[in-house]
Order: sequence, then structure tokens, then C-alpha cells
Amino acid sequence: MSGGVLRDYIRIIRDSAVTALTRGKTVIDKAVAEEVVNDLKNTFQAQLSDEDYDVLLEVSRSKSIKRDQGLVGLLHNLSVLEYTNGRNWCDLHPIVRTILEEKHLLQQNASSD
Repeated sequence: MSGGVLRDYIRIIRDSAVTALTRGKTVIDKAVAEEVVNDLKNTFQAQLSDEDYDVLLEVSRSKSIKRDQGLVGLLHNLSVLEYTNGRNWCDLHPIVRTILEEKHLLQQNASSD
């Protein structure tokens, strides 16, 4: 669920460990990890405006970016991730993808293509 972003990976592990320890657990179980990812999802969702969803849907569909002001903010807050493995391409952060799936936006976008 980190999308390859080391900062998010470490954050998920750290927050999961702290949550497990505060609950007296010696291991990070699935419930704890899901709770931490859900908290991170809420953080991402709070950063998204209504206008951002159209940009996110286009990125999900095309896997490419058009550098405009709407996308710059999404790249900066890591809602959209840019990869350069052989060629430049981009996609949604996996947690942002779940937000769109829960809102049934990805299915609506796919059916309108």
C-alpha cells in the first residue's frame, strides 16, 4: 500500500508497530495494519478537492501526466506517483486508488470509455 514510496512504507510499519505495542501485542496483525492504512487513507482523502478527482481518473486511465497546476499538487502530496523504470509513467498511489474505488469512481470512469 506504499506505492513504492519509502516514506509511506516506513510510516505504515512504524505506525503499525506503535499501535500494536500500545495494545500489548508483540506482532503486527492484519487488523492493526488495516487500521493504520485506513488512517493514512483518511489523510489522503482530506487533501483531495472535488476537482482533483477528475485529474486522478485521467491519470488512472492514461498512466501519463499532463503537467498542469492540478496535477502538480497531486504529485507533491504523492496522490499521483511518477515512475521512471525504462520509461516515464505514472499512476495513482494505491491508497488513493482505494478511495476512488470506494467512491465507485473508477468503475464509472471505465464504463464511460
